Amino acid sequence: DIFKAFVKILGFSAESEQMIMDVDDVSDAVFEVAEKLKSEGRRVLSLFSYETKPGDKTTVVVRVARK
Repeated sequence: DIFKAFVKILGFSAESEQMIMDVDDVSDAVFEVAEKLKSEGRRVLSLFSYETKPGDKTTVVVRVARK
């Protein structure tokens, strides 16, 4: 079932927290978020991004395991 696959892929089935941010440069934001989470000993379960319209800021969604 496709819905179950999305839930698993995006990490919603695990004990987790979600962070959402709107950014201009996805590459820089992903790097900075990954470094910060790593320094805190956090584990990234999933990360995805999307634009609502071309030229708009990009929304980055990160799901991390709860401490």
